[in-house]
Order: sequence, then structure tokens, then C-alpha cells
Amino acid sequence: MIASPPHLDRLQYVGEGLGVAGAILVALPSAALRALGFAVWIGANTAWIVYGQKTENRHISRLFSFYLVTAVLGLVWAAGIVS
Repeated sequence: MIASPPHLDRLQYVGEGLGVAGAILVALPSAALRALGFAVWIGANTAWIVYGQKTENRHISRLFSFYLVTAVLGLVWAAGIVS
């Protein structure tokens, strides 16, 4: 395994932690917590996009860019911004 610089490790920990937290929140029955879960996923996806950019991994950047769009749409629907 190739060691990555500490600042990139931190991005991965942030992306991973927020991703798991968002998944838990989205699975809960409360609409407010579900909306919060999508907001948390926005942070997670952003961290992974930055990680992908810094490591020049276009696959990660593209995948999490798509996830970012779906998280924004989820937040819009879950928060009742659009009905």
C-alpha cells in the first residue's frame, strides 16, 4: 500500500465519516433527520471530490460529483423546498 500525505488521509476520514453518518440519518424515519443526512452527504461528497482532484483520480471525482448532485436533489425534496 502506498502511503498518502496526512492532509489527504484526513480528507478520506472526513469523507468516510460523513458518508456513514449521512447514511444513518437518511435511514431514520424523521423527515428533518433525513434532510440533515442529505446535507451531511453533501459534505462527504465534497470531501471525496477534493480528494479525487488532489490525487488526480478522475473516477473518484466523477462518481462523487454525481453523488453530490443526487444529495442536493435529496436535500431539496426532503426539506420540502420543492414539492
